[in-house]
Amino acid sequence: MEKKRFLSGVPVRELAYAMAFALFLASCSRQPVYPEPERTATEVTIGMGTLKTDIPQFFTYHSGNRSISFFVLKTGDKVMSFYDACAKCYPQKLGYRFDGGALVCKACNVRYSLSEIEKGLGSCFPVRVPGSGSGQAQDSRYVIAIEDLEKGSHLF
Repeated sequence: MEKKRFLSGVPVRELAYAMAFALFLASCSRQPVYPEPERTATEVTIGMGTLKTDIPQFFTYHSGNRSISFFVLKTGDKVMSFYDACAKCYPQKLGYRFDGGALVCKACNVRYSLSEIEKGLGSCFPVRVPGSGSGQAQDSRYVIAIEDLEKGSHLF
């Protein structure tokens, strides 16, 4: 007959399962952390040459103990930026994923084609972050003021 090992009255196997489950839940409830963009004292910048048309590029800006994630999207001759947070589902801190040419809210699975993302239809949509730049020159920069990024810190 096999003896079970106990740790303070709890079988080791059950303790291991409980710990694995807790780690799984913790990993599923956190928003991903992406590469940090280049930054100065007042702004973050993204090189236009690094942006691919119709593929969002995700970043995380660290401010104190907050991590503010956002993505930059180049569509045609426009470049736009949005928080990686849904206007409705942001309390769940899950953000978006890019899937089959669409952005999908990880919390409620609402899909947005990239051509409609700017419209923000319905209650689940990415929140816009003001930014500026043009997508023509390879060495040009897309710029977001840190002050503007931090205005959305409550989403994270």
